[in-house]
Amino acid sequence: MVEFEGIKIDYDFYDKVEDESYVPNILYGDTDSIFIKLLDYEKFKKMGYEFKDKESVEKIEKELVLPASTKINSALVEFYNNYILKKLNVKKEYNRVDFKTEMIMSDILFLGVKKRYIYKLWKKEEAFFIPPKIKYTGIELKRSDTARITKDILNELIELIMNENDIEIRKNRALEIVKKYKEIFSKTIKELDLEYIGIPSNWSLRQYKQDPSYILGARLYNTLIHDICRPGTKGYRIAIQIDPALIIKYIKENNIKGEFQLSIKDVKADKITFLFVPPNFDKVKLKQVIDKGYFKIKHISQYKAVIDDKIKIYLDIAVGKYD
Repeated sequence: MVEFEGIKIDYDFYDKVEDESYVPNILYGDTDSIFIKLLDYEKFKKMGYEFKDKESVEKIEKELVLPASTKINSALVEFYNNYILKKLNVKKEYNRVDFKTEMIMSDILFLGVKKRYIYKLWKKEEAFFIPPKIKYTGIELKRSDTARITKDILNELIELIMNENDIEIRKNRALEIVKKYKEIFSKTIKELDLEYIGIPSNWSLRQYKQDPSYILGARLYNTLIHDICRPGTKGYRIAIQIDPALIIKYIKENNIKGEFQLSIKDVKADKITFLFVPPNFDKVKLKQVIDKGYFKIKHISQYKAVIDDKIKIYLDIAVGKYD
């Protein structure tokens, strides 16, 4: 055990670290960073600290953050110089170890998976954020395959969770947000604004032994609506249920053939479960095809995919399930 100004470094750290009680102030850590809780919230308030403006953040940095980071850094340098380097037979004049405080945040929400969290940032290096910025790591808002409607509803729920402490207010507003987006979703489906509720996809250039459903959906679009989808085309996935008999009849009657068209052997309800629509798709022709019964949009499946499944944990937090 190495002890430096009240900070202890245990040589058996890696054998003990998985015990939650061993490092109670360590909130999170990965290969290049560690998040440390300096004080419990109630003690923080009793000592007269608050996150409010630049001056209050500077006070927290000066009186809490810098003393703690200095002690931690000194202890780690001492540990490296007098233990690690000796084991490696390296002279300390040939080695430099330095750890810096990069961010000051007031709130952080971990979502149960490593590198998946949301936090309220007040300072990063030399930059202050007044009011604070809500930042994200590893959540759906960062993903390119997240529907626009998903990003919009998540933005509102996350802002609510991070900025509203009153559970009843938060619960009521969360339910209002969900109701609003349910109405938006229904209106979007009715008006066929599928780019807003569709899941972003890309017709892969990769060769498949058997085309996945979304590529079959792109071939379906080419066959029934407009022959413009090709490998490399970006678009949106929409859950559908096809009428195989009608589509097969259409292919036969119109002698549909071609490298990017749909072949009769693939026209099966359990194989074609998505329609792939490109940007600026032909909405008029799409409506005609739907009205003729070639396929129908599965409203419930699409809603579940872009809203229900994506917001569950955030909604549970907003209404107080995990408070």
